[in-house]
Amino acid sequence: MNSRRLIQTVVIFVVTIVVVKSQICHQFNKTSLSQACGYNSTAKFLFDKHYHGARRAVEIFTTRSKDNYYKLYECSPFADLMICSLYLPKCVEGVYKPVVPCREVCEEFIQGCKDRLMRSSLEWIVGMCSILPKSNKISKDKTKARCFLPPNFNRTTTG
Repeated sequence: MNSRRLIQTVVIFVVTIVVVKSQICHQFNKTSLSQACGYNSTAKFLFDKHYHGARRAVEIFTTRSKDNYYKLYECSPFADLMICSLYLPKCVEGVYKPVVPCREVCEEFIQGCKDRLMRSSLEWIVGMCSILPKSNKISKDKTKARCFLPPNFNRTTTG
């Protein structure tokens, strides 16, 4: 292969990587999802079926109506955020893994909603808190934060 052809191949390869990596998030701006979740993008899914199913699940759990069986929004101000994070995790361009709420946010959610979760066959969410990161600090190797705290989170409420 001549040097010109090699350079063209390398340029095409690099451009392809940049394009693929720059489009890892799926935007859902100005929708009920962005309002419920508090963020406006999630990781792109390989199958539209998964995204649409996850979106429907989030809408079921976060809808404010007298007919909503779960009514998790009544037991914690972080219920919508936690449900969104389970089904449609927050995505930040340039961070190549989901950005999840920090463990203390989940613990606050569980503190208010544990009984309701247990009655609704959602007890698996309770165990999920222990696997979430404890800190949103940047690690020693300078990688980006692994978790986030919502703007309305008050550390003093977690006891």
